[in-house]
Amino acid sequence: ALLEAGDLGGHRPGEMLPAAALPILAKLGAGDVADAAGVLPAVSVTACWEDPHPAMEHSLFSGRGAGRLLDRARFDRALTDRAGQVGVDLRYDTPVRRIARVGDGWRIEADGLGE
Repeated sequence: ALLEAGDLGGHRPGEMLPAAALPILAKLGAGDVADAAGVLPAVSVTACWEDPHPAMEHSLFSGRGAGRLLDRARFDRALTDRAGQVGVDLRYDTPVRRIARVGDGWRIEADGLGE
């Protein structure tokens, strides 16, 4: 099952999907989802992580190619649509409240799931 706290409506800020995530999406059978969701290639990233001065990383030197700039709402909808197409039980408006390890499995408490 896929539990989503909301209904995927409304505004979601955009973000970048790193190139390293693309083979993972492909392995899950969703390799075309990022491009189908109308994303743009992110050929370079400039950020200030551990230094007050901006540093730029270009995808030419990454060995994995360009990441993708996402329209987050569109990407999330396309990815959940694909999950539903392959039989995943989609649960919207089901925020997770607690996750705990129980033996070899997990116990997930979420609004709307019952016991």
